[in-house]
Amino acid sequence: MERAFDLVLATVGRFSELDAFLHSLTLQEYKNFTCIIVDQNSDEHFLLPLLEKYGKTLTIVYLRSPKGLSRARNVGLKHCTGDVVCFPDDDCLYPPGLLKKVNATFDVEKSSVLVGKQISLEAQPHRKTFWERNRMLARGQRNETVRSLFIGAPSITLFFTRESVARTGLFDESLGSGAGTPWGSGEDTDYVVRACKNGCVVRRCPQLEIRHPDVIHTAQSFTKARAYGRGRGRLLRKHNSGIFFCAQNVISPLLKGLLLLPNWTAAAYHCHMALGRVEGLFSTPDGL
Repeated sequence: MERAFDLVLATVGRFSELDAFLHSLTLQEYKNFTCIIVDQNSDEHFLLPLLEKYGKTLTIVYLRSPKGLSRARNVGLKHCTGDVVCFPDDDCLYPPGLLKKVNATFDVEKSSVLVGKQISLEAQPHRKTFWERNRMLARGQRNETVRSLFIGAPSITLFFTRESVARTGLFDESLGSGAGTPWGSGEDTDYVVRACKNGCVVRRCPQLEIRHPDVIHTAQSFTKARAYGRGRGRLLRKHNSGIFFCAQNVISPLLKGLLLLPNWTAAAYHCHMALGRVEGLFSTPDGL
């Protein structure tokens, strides 16, 4: 079955990265897709050169929205008409053959949401061993749970059927980058967790790989780490995750920070993440 894909892409402040992503779309063998670009740049002409460059080779719907990743995605969702909806970042890349592989995976998987795998832009492809292939197979045969979706399910790896989007609704605009709240992440996890709670069958398919830049640990990134941590903490509280799972989510980045010593910058990044998660867990409904 050939499905129509809607790629809802929110963008602000990136030009060369978005250029690279749109170029990766031109290399897709599978052509039945629409790229819904939701522009949040203050200059409405900023992306005009890219729209002109790719407008004849790609089907593009151009929209504008106020700042906020969740707000932009909600604007894009209201214009979706395809069978599958996904949420690429403006700095990720779709490897050649990805959309064809996703379409084929929906043919064989009895699920309404697929979770792919995010890999580094710098990662080198390698042949998977017999044990890796069998672990992937075993993983793909198990439905994901609410708790398992808190790990390794960023928005760029999510592929929703139109029915599952209808069940899940819109993104929580109080969560995520640019929301104007202390909670700088969690909108993607919240969305797929809500899909799971609403009866959607979610399967993890690590063979569906999407490339994304690595996080660079610098002193300037500490503020972002803390905001991301607050988002996770807020999300844990929103979904009544239980004291032990919440404690695990706070302890995990602390342990990761210790393992990264003597790289003090990387260690401090994860400590700020843990502090943010505590702040998010104990936040009031309207803020910290």
